[in-house]
Amino acid sequence: MSGNTIDIRELAEEAHNADLIVKQVREKTQGFECLINDLADSSNNHEGQGWQLENGWLRVGPGEYNSQEIRQFLDEKMGKYPWWNTEDKYTAATEDTVESTTYQQDSYAAEYADFKVLGARGQNKAADSIIILDDRGEKKLVVVKRNDGTIATPGGFLEEGAHDKAFEELFEERYSGDLFKLCSPSLDEINKLSTEKIKEHLQELFKERRFAVIPNENDYTTEQISQEPQMLESHLKVFMSNTHTHADIKEIATQLKCALYKKCFPEKYKEFRQTTMGNAQQMEEFVVSGDPRNTKGPYGAYMTTQPYASVIQTKALAQAETDAFLEAVGGSDAQESKILAIEDFLSKPVYATHCTMVLNAIATLAEQKTLQVSSEQLKAIEAAVKLRTSKATATQELYKMLDTLQQELTDKQQNEHSPKIISEIKEDISKINAAIKAILSVSDENYNMQEKINSAHTALREVYDAIALRPENGARIAGIKKPELPTDVEVPIPLDPSMVHSKRAPDTEPAPNCWQAFVGMLWGNKQGKEPLVRKNQEEEPEPKRLRCLPF
Repeated sequence: MSGNTIDIRELAEEAHNADLIVKQVREKTQGFECLINDLADSSNNHEGQGWQLENGWLRVGPGEYNSQEIRQFLDEKMGKYPWWNTEDKYTAATEDTVESTTYQQDSYAAEYADFKVLGARGQNKAADSIIILDDRGEKKLVVVKRNDGTIATPGGFLEEGAHDKAFEELFEERYSGDLFKLCSPSLDEINKLSTEKIKEHLQELFKERRFAVIPNENDYTTEQISQEPQMLESHLKVFMSNTHTHADIKEIATQLKCALYKKCFPEKYKEFRQTTMGNAQQMEEFVVSGDPRNTKGPYGAYMTTQPYASVIQTKALAQAETDAFLEAVGGSDAQESKILAIEDFLSKPVYATHCTMVLNAIATLAEQKTLQVSSEQLKAIEAAVKLRTSKATATQELYKMLDTLQQELTDKQQNEHSPKIISEIKEDISKINAAIKAILSVSDENYNMQEKINSAHTALREVYDAIALRPENGARIAGIKKPELPTDVEVPIPLDPSMVHSKRAPDTEPAPNCWQAFVGMLWGNKQGKEPLVRKNQEEEPEPKRLRCLPF
């Protein structure tokens, strides 16, 4: 087991490096992009200098932008939220104990200074619940699908007790979507209570600070909701539409439904919490260096989270949900909640660096003998992490190819080459940009990471051929890694190496051997011949592990 634990730690580091490389390429090609749920209402849409906000998505282009304009806009829009604090949460102690020791080393934060999209400058704390289902040797994980399309563990910003917050976020993001809805078991149960009892609970809740924004003149709001709990969110929309956005009302409704459930069924709430997280273990605080909301600069901010890991059986969870009349349909800012095998989770577009957080938790639980990881399970986890590494490598190679094409276009335009060649280069740039967009996409309903990697390799190989056949470009491809050939993609018969020379002027030098070696290798493999290689050149050994290095 000790060997397994060591391997899992190494796999966690490898997944971390891979995810940061993908994040870095995303920012270099697409700019800064993140979803701000509190501004998801279309009434907040705005377009500024080099940036825009559309339905909650903040997109800052990689070119020129006005960061001061972004900061002023966000402060004005977000200043009404208690958690949005620009100054007083940022202290020297925070910088010394967390940022300088961990965050700055692995930041890869967006290099967009002077604005933030998190609540406080510096460290922003959160809590996450890692619920591992262990049945007959199969390991699964309770996850949610976020509104941005990525998979994540349930979690949220931390204001008070971390353990309490971890469970509350699990409850909100996995179950709140169905609370008191028509035909739901929770509605059937609350309807068994008297209207006066529900009204009493609501009156207590409306005295709390977080619900003080709900108008309740003459107890009208309380009366309406207590009589029709299934219409809770609809009633809030009527009462608050003039003062709050749809996103605000939805969030308040989610919190009110969960709080009302806790008031009406305190014993059920307590029993369910005990089953799911009663034995949860506190993991080491995790710096979420891959969070897309991290920013640098004097107004920079970054995320840390306090994970709590719990191991239970699938049957126990299902029975606890039934006993508490809960249905796992998602809720809050989660589109849905599901249960995934660990290896399937690692093969999905996971939010930030949550893969690393989960793997580190598994390693810790294995060390403590709380979780048994078999050799077969370890192989499945390892294969999934290797797939993430392959995606990161393909993404990095696409970026390098894009950079090469952009240099080529500049050279050809300066030397006034034919419009036909310039047009060909622009087509290749469009092809690589499309491949980058496809491999970075997280919105596919049936996401298949291997298919995305294969598509990237295909695009790389096609453009590699096109570059080498253009005049004076042999030296340019020398620094590009030879595109690998996916095993499940049919390889077309490659060009004869002599065709490279047919495109060149008679008085020019022959194509460099790097291209001959590449085409010759393909030709030799296809025809059963030995590949061509440059003389006196030894192959460099492949690195054992992917390293997160600057481009």
